[in-house]
Amino acid sequence: DIVKDSINTMEEIAGDPYINMIRDNIRQTNKYGHRTKREDYEIEKPVEEYRIAFLGESTTWGAKVEYDKAFAALVEEDLAKNATDEVKVLGMNMGRSGKASGFIKRDYQENQRRFNPDLMVGHFSINNATGVFYGIRGKDPLVKVNKKPSKTIVSLLNNPITDPIASVLAMTYYNNTGEIARFKKVTKNLWDDEKAEKYFQEARKYPQEFHKDLVDLIEMAREDGTEVILMPVPRNPYLRPKNNYEKNATKLHEIAVQSNWEAMKR
Repeated sequence: DIVKDSINTMEEIAGDPYINMIRDNIRQTNKYGHRTKREDYEIEKPVEEYRIAFLGESTTWGAKVEYDKAFAALVEEDLAKNATDEVKVLGMNMGRSGKASGFIKRDYQENQRRFNPDLMVGHFSINNATGVFYGIRGKDPLVKVNKKPSKTIVSLLNNPITDPIASVLAMTYYNNTGEIARFKKVTKNLWDDEKAEKYFQEARKYPQEFHKDLVDLIEMAREDGTEVILMPVPRNPYLRPKNNYEKNATKLHEIAVQSNWEAMKR
């Protein structure tokens, strides 16, 4: 229910997705790359702490909602209320917007595994199966905005006086350069039913790759004594069939949801 509520809230909030990601990464990511304002925990886990690593894509990150409304934060808050004085609960939102399972697996192995979580919650949605359309295959079409900008840009966006102007300039730059510009150009193909059909066919081929990455993550967790919960997205997070483009985009994402379900059932 917490996951469903979080996705509903994400759909209700409008705004440019790229500038939202820029702001989120600046204002809501700590020194470890976790989506939180907390900086008071170390890599080495205290004896009394129960750690939960939340892995996934934008639905884990909590795109278009504040950090404390992402389901990882809501789960942590709910568990903390029922925890005893002897146990402290720490939820670490390791979600990566725009990433597919290959990147998430590598990120966990190279950067996140060291936090020694007691529980890994993998909430994966659609990025593997839609990767053929976005052209990412494990890479991130929004790679530039997933890196923190320079200190100057951070200062400008954090300042309430300069933020409106800086936001427009940053959004214009990111929307017209590099990976994002290519990403937006490619997505125009969904206006054409014939071109869209090719993407539908390819999207159905992705469960094998996705399944392998899940197996690797589970094996890593078992080696470390970490319990695992895998959760596919409960429904298609993209439901906006207002025109031909969005009708095809909705269908593509629906195929992606089914592809991930198939991979998780194996």
